[in-house]
Amino acid sequence: MPNPIDLMFNKQRRAALGLLLSHPTERFYVREISRLTGVAAGSLHRELRLLYKAGLLVRQHNGNNVYYQADTSSQLFPELSAIFHKTNDLRDNLRDAIMSLGERVAAAFIFYPRVNGKVELNDCVNLFVIGSVSEDEVEVALKDVADSHKLKICLEIMRANEFSTRMDQGDSFVTEVMQGQKLFVKGFS
Repeated sequence: MPNPIDLMFNKQRRAALGLLLSHPTERFYVREISRLTGVAAGSLHRELRLLYKAGLLVRQHNGNNVYYQADTSSQLFPELSAIFHKTNDLRDNLRDAIMSLGERVAAAFIFYPRVNGKVELNDCVNLFVIGSVSEDEVEVALKDVADSHKLKICLEIMRANEFSTRMDQGDSFVTEVMQGQKLFVKGFS
């Protein structure tokens, strides 16, 4: 079965979006995007300009360099980011790493925190883990994934009973996470 992203976006656009959505707090100049994605700079200029005009990217000029960054204020950002995470190797790699921890992990999901109704971004992929594992164990399990995707993975780990208690008490953080956009890696889905 073909990858839906392959059908919706050409190779150049897919490569640029994949990089920029995976690193939403960073800005990249065109030659840097070319070097990191393997796509010729000439092709990238056209694709990046179209993505900018569509409201998916922010463009900044600094001297002769033009920098691009994912537009995190775009209403499509959380969904588009989730689609790219679902259809590239990241979700599968995270699932394999989490599964290596066995039944001690009840659920794990990527989440997109919101502040005042807007997605709050940092320089990492936010992963919520529910289970009886330590942060060190999860970090060791995820190290190869983080390294291979050149990503920082920020963890939120809770034991199942703490998670349930906080849900029952209407804890604002847990409630907001559960009501927000999530991409399940294990459990609940």
